[in-house]
Amino acid sequence: MFKALPENLRDLKPLKFEYPFYYSPSPLALKASEELMQELASKKLSHDFNQIGKMFGVLICEKNGELGYLKAFSGVLQNGERPKDFVPHIYDELDDLVAFEKEKDEINELTSKIAKLEAIDHSQELSLLQTEINKFEEILQTLKVNVKEKKKKRKLKRTMPEYNEEVEKELVKESLADKHDFKLKNQEILSEIDKLKDKINDLTSPILKLKEQRKNRSYQLHYKIFQSYKLLNQAGEKKDLITLFNGELPPAGSGDCALPKLLQYAYKKGLSPISFAEFWWGAPHKSQIRKHKNFYHACTGKCKPILKHMLNGIPMQDNPMLTHPSHQLQFSIIFEDEDLLIINKPSTLLTVPGVDIKDSVYTRIKEKHPEYTGPLIVHRLDQDTSGILIITKNEHAHKEIQKQFINRTIKKRYTALLEGDLVEKRGLIKLPLRADMENRPLQIVCYKHGKEAITDFEVINKIKDKTLVYFYPHTGRTHQLRVHAAHQDGLNAPIVGDDFYGIKDKRLHLHASQISFTHPRTKEFISFECQDNF
Repeated sequence: MFKALPENLRDLKPLKFEYPFYYSPSPLALKASEELMQELASKKLSHDFNQIGKMFGVLICEKNGELGYLKAFSGVLQNGERPKDFVPHIYDELDDLVAFEKEKDEINELTSKIAKLEAIDHSQELSLLQTEINKFEEILQTLKVNVKEKKKKRKLKRTMPEYNEEVEKELVKESLADKHDFKLKNQEILSEIDKLKDKINDLTSPILKLKEQRKNRSYQLHYKIFQSYKLLNQAGEKKDLITLFNGELPPAGSGDCALPKLLQYAYKKGLSPISFAEFWWGAPHKSQIRKHKNFYHACTGKCKPILKHMLNGIPMQDNPMLTHPSHQLQFSIIFEDEDLLIINKPSTLLTVPGVDIKDSVYTRIKEKHPEYTGPLIVHRLDQDTSGILIITKNEHAHKEIQKQFINRTIKKRYTALLEGDLVEKRGLIKLPLRADMENRPLQIVCYKHGKEAITDFEVINKIKDKTLVYFYPHTGRTHQLRVHAAHQDGLNAPIVGDDFYGIKDKRLHLHASQISFTHPRTKEFISFECQDNF
């Protein structure tokens, strides 16, 4: 499995291992990746990559002065195929694998029982029972209304001229009779409703009980399996996945990504990790941005706790996300009056301070202008997006501009340079977005849980093999323009320099070039424009 690299490549050996969650492949990792890509192009695997793409990884290692690499894929291949020249799955080495398979079979048997029960059609019977319940509930509601109406009438009689002590006695007697009558009828109706609900429960509870049983058995099985994953590091220390995730059940698939597999095998064989790279091979992913032959960072949700342990003691590069030279960049002022400050934010400068990086537009303005009373930030631009940003100097201006953002009356235009040659000259993109829970801060397309995201686009110019476009967002979701550009159901053309959804470059070629809105004080509709610098 350890494939040697030519001796003349030794000078390319990096001094430190890449920071796995934000990296550029080293020349050695690129060389190994290219060899693996050529192999995949000619190798006949049963997996249909035209239907389902896969993440592949290479790990450059050293042993006794010799450089070479290992290769792996994330997850499993179709038909359970296990090519011998790829490192094995970690779970293949689990001691209790046979016992786990038996428990899996028992869970599958529960699933089969549930399916048989669900195949029995009780829909008509359930519908009739629910209709009866609804009728009784309507009768009960009518009774309550009648009681209230009678109470109102008694209250009115107490204001009439003929009201006296005898009338009051009759009213009290009537009130007690009404309460008694309502109580009896209420109990009778609720009893009938309970009987109907019991009938519904008799039809549905067996399925619910089996599902709850399956859920508990599945949780227990996964807990046992993850406890059996004993992951190594360079010092030979072993930790199971439950420990690495602080006693919680890890996300599904944890430990099955390419890099943990590669590191586990390397440590078992006495190999020293030097460098790595992971790339996508095959059809694009339906929700995430995954394109053929493109390199991607390790996922944070599944891999961060694992790699923190497995790479412990390995000299590693600093996180490039924390070393942006934003302190050397200055924003320019486009417009200023007593209410507003319109600036041109440079790429890589944060709008507001982050967890690790405090330098931002907000902190700079707050430090320079402590006299500004209102919330300064009314909207944001991504760290790597440059362009127009509105700063509000007082609370009145902030509230007025905020209303316009909420009501979507503010008009924005972005300029972007895209990879590839677009066929359509203009159009509308509607792809709902949500956070990628396993890979924050990335976003994915999700029709089930995603929030509405709408973007108009217009082609402006063709520059060699790239396309300059204007984006007009109707909504303001995180990474909306970046995902709408890169996703296969969007423009299928990543923004140049997009280090999350495309190919990293000197900068992200996305610029907030124009904004129009109503001035908070003068009520004049004003517009500002700022030319991009790419």
